[in-house]
Amino acid sequence: MVTCHYTLFKNLIKTLIYMKQLSLLILLSLLINSNIFSQDHRRFLNDLNDNPTKVVLKFNKGSKHDLHDWKFEYLFDYYGNVLFQRSIHKRKVMTEQFFDYNEKGDIIYEKKDFINKSDSSEVLKTVNKYDSHDRLIKQIVSNEHGEVLLIIDSLTYGCNNLVYYIKDYLKDGKKYTFHQSYDKENTLDSTIMYVMNGGYTNVNYKYYTNGQVLESDIKNLVIIDNERIPIDHVKEYFYIYDKHGNWIKRYVRIDYGKKQLELKRKITYK
Repeated sequence: MVTCHYTLFKNLIKTLIYMKQLSLLILLSLLINSNIFSQDHRRFLNDLNDNPTKVVLKFNKGSKHDLHDWKFEYLFDYYGNVLFQRSIHKRKVMTEQFFDYNEKGDIIYEKKDFINKSDSSEVLKTVNKYDSHDRLIKQIVSNEHGEVLLIIDSLTYGCNNLVYYIKDYLKDGKKYTFHQSYDKENTLDSTIMYVMNGGYTNVNYKYYTNGQVLESDIKNLVIIDNERIPIDHVKEYFYIYDKHGNWIKRYVRIDYGKKQLELKRKITYK
């Protein structure tokens, strides 16, 4: 009996450790997707109608999202590109970011100012490469010291729509690899994130007819002490829309539990 309890306790500790690591990795994934690759530039902004001038994202305090208690403000140019972003945590401004793009609408420059942190800042520069059809095929992102932080490669197209790419994020000598594929409707079909000594996270998506995410099936495999531990989740999403057809509230239900408000979008139009 003691051995059984010990095994259960050991497995519980491993699961808690893994969930903490997974939470950090999901947040890392969100941050990577958010401000580097213009195709999914801030994943909560890529479905907007009627060219808004400003959007405020606010994560619900009571939600289990990794960014709960955070708020993000965005200003857009005439073409729908994000020119400015401000991040706020518990009413305190944390960062301000400025973006610049080339004539094709692909990001080439980003400057992030860390507020109340000795006025420090970070600069990212992006080199974009194109094929003979003027389609983006590779991006290399480096900091002001010339250190490469991100490589987006193997961009594959079908009927001029992006269908697949690989993203390598480099940090502290470690590499995190993301494989992302899109369906024929040009919506994200799946994401596979390879991390943690051979472990991975595989997310498959289902959509409403209007293109909003209906469900995400998350399959995780972590390797701790040479043991393979699978942890799976299903997330369902529900939306409330404004008169422009843009959603302004998003609810989530995890593993068929209680529906909970996750995120609000306050949208300003011209």
